[in-house]
Amino acid sequence: MKFRWMIRSVLLAALFSLLYLYQTLYSLEGELTDRLIKEKRPVNERIVIVGIDEKTLNGLSRNWLEWPRKTYVEVMQHLIDGQAKAVWLDILMTSKSEIPGDDQTLSAMVQKYPNILLSTYYALPNGSGGGWQKSSFEVPVSQLVHVNVFPDQDGVVRDIPLGVDGDGQIIKAASVELANRLLSSNQEIHNLQKGGWYKGTTPLPTNARNEISFMYAQPPNSSEGFRYYSFLDVLEQKVPSSVFRDAVVLVGAYAPSMNDAFSTPISPTKMYGVEIHANMVQSLLDGKFYTYAPRSLGIALLFVLSLISGYLIDRFTMVKSILFLAGLFIAYTLIEILSIENGLLLPYVYPLALLTSLFVWSMISHYRLERKERSYITQVFNRYVSPSIVNEILHHREDLQLGGTSKDVTVLFIDLRGFTSLSEQKPPEEIIGILNEYLQLCTEVIFNHQGTLDKFIGDGVMAFFGAPLDIGDHTEKAVMAALEMKQKAQSFPHPVSFGMGIHCGEVIVGNVGSKRRLDYTVIGDVVNLASRLESQAKPGQILVSEAVHEKMHHRCSTEFLGMREIKGKAQPIPIYEIR
Repeated sequence: MKFRWMIRSVLLAALFSLLYLYQTLYSLEGELTDRLIKEKRPVNERIVIVGIDEKTLNGLSRNWLEWPRKTYVEVMQHLIDGQAKAVWLDILMTSKSEIPGDDQTLSAMVQKYPNILLSTYYALPNGSGGGWQKSSFEVPVSQLVHVNVFPDQDGVVRDIPLGVDGDGQIIKAASVELANRLLSSNQEIHNLQKGGWYKGTTPLPTNARNEISFMYAQPPNSSEGFRYYSFLDVLEQKVPSSVFRDAVVLVGAYAPSMNDAFSTPISPTKMYGVEIHANMVQSLLDGKFYTYAPRSLGIALLFVLSLISGYLIDRFTMVKSILFLAGLFIAYTLIEILSIENGLLLPYVYPLALLTSLFVWSMISHYRLERKERSYITQVFNRYVSPSIVNEILHHREDLQLGGTSKDVTVLFIDLRGFTSLSEQKPPEEIIGILNEYLQLCTEVIFNHQGTLDKFIGDGVMAFFGAPLDIGDHTEKAVMAALEMKQKAQSFPHPVSFGMGIHCGEVIVGNVGSKRRLDYTVIGDVVNLASRLESQAKPGQILVSEAVHEKMHHRCSTEFLGMREIKGKAQPIPIYEIR
């Protein structure tokens, strides 16, 4: 079928479009695109992390939920004294302290310093309630920031909501408020009611849930990462307050036992929540975000890739197809990387899986077609040429034309002289045996000289040399075959011999016949003249045309027999005998 490749391409494109729409390969897509997005970059020195680490838990108490509020007050006071631009406490304090006056002490400090930010969390409504999980003491709304993080379905944190709209109240993310303390006033992140989020006047690529996909700057525990200090060292004032000048300080969990670590695209090692928010602050400063390509664009891409690749692969050999596919994989990966640099994430796994499937299907189709073609060629030519020539044909199928073409060949006609009278003297069974004996001799000699056995004509044979494969010395092979048959026939114990005619020139060669029966043969004036020469040959004679004489007179003995009239020719033609 002429457009089989198109049907194959459209079917696969439709299949992978459905997989893409339903995100069937979501985990694999996420894992591979994460590797492309992974790009370490320098971080702002004014982003500082103060971590409640194992050293702190061992030095104070591992039951950090029962620490007195004044522990946090002392740490934050040290940071404020150092003139930090903002201090964010990434600890939810929804339960009242059992220490009298403890909550009030922290509340008073928060209200005294507007650059202190406390955390809140919006719990989705369920059977046990939901809504904002606020502190157990009074905190101005302007100093509340949300810490909601929604990992993707594979558990990886790729997005953070810039703001959460809960109970009619939008509270910004901690990273937004911290980034705004480091940005100039005309570049601050803000939102317009139903108008999206902006950095200054530049719209940010958020989705319907106000989430933005960001690029991490540094992996966890990186030597090139954010400045870090232990909570205990700050509490004990082993860290001078001056190091926090003009910095935004994130105070939060930094120990495995605090269960605040998440999977991220930048590293197989889990990252603490406070460090994720630090990376988000860096991305807001750098403008390093990306958005997913519209589904319509992804589907269009799948169909275009499938049709172009299907068309080319169908015309390539397996080796060329593999090289083409490898080149296309590399090219598409580079396009994906460039696209990510410009903030657009194209589908990645689906196109590559589509191309691989297209290649496999095409190769299977090629293999089946090749087997069918080999079977057809073997079936056609086993009757005409030797097995070695069949193998040669199979190895050079690209040079083979079965539909009909002009070729220069040499045609040989052979007839068994004296066979008619012999058949009148012997029973039919013996006559058939003698005929088959002579025809077997003709077949073997023709095959041995790389000839093609066209057909048996009663007690005669038609053969040609130079097709289906080109043979440069086809005239010589035809003559040598005729001489060998003449010699071998003399040793047969029957009173018969061969009469042969040979002519060379251009003929039409190909499959001739009907839909139910085809024969690979040659037609043309060359065939007719070779047949006429054979009809004029006496027993044991090999008659050839002038064209054959011109090619063979210096290689074997020839004798000019004169000008003879030939049926179908207006003028007599020169006839020669090969001796």
